[in-house]
Amino acid sequence: MSPAPSLNWLPGERRENLEIVLEKGGRVTGRVVDERGLAIQGARVTAQASVTSPIPARTRYSSGEITNTDSSGRFVLSGLELGTVTIDVHTSDRVPTSKTVELGPEGATVEIVLPAGVRVTGQVVAMDGTPASGAEVRLV
Repeated sequence: MSPAPSLNWLPGERRENLEIVLEKGGRVTGRVVDERGLAIQGARVTAQASVTSPIPARTRYSSGEITNTDSSGRFVLSGLELGTVTIDVHTSDRVPTSKTVELGPEGATVEIVLPAGVRVTGQVVAMDGTPASGAEVRLV
């Protein structure tokens, strides 16, 4: 999308026959599946477009759209700025996944595979073997 021109008015100034045309936003449709190609229902899908700023060497990010997949794993995100769009998908029990697409006026269709996550269980203990209450655990 091209940057919007500035419109300036002086206090009390009126303008007639002014037409403001809003560009239609882009649309991404897709499906979220597991490693076997089965639909993942209820996955949170977000899209965020990165747009080059008029300020040299700066990139700004438009506010993203958010939705959830339906029972077929399908989703639609619309009203997006054209250009580079990052689609992020996550659930509580799978590995979060991102996919970047170039969004043009014709839209984009994607399939995103969300790999299974792993569950780590255990007990944190102090040097003497007693439970370490309030310990912080990180998996890297």
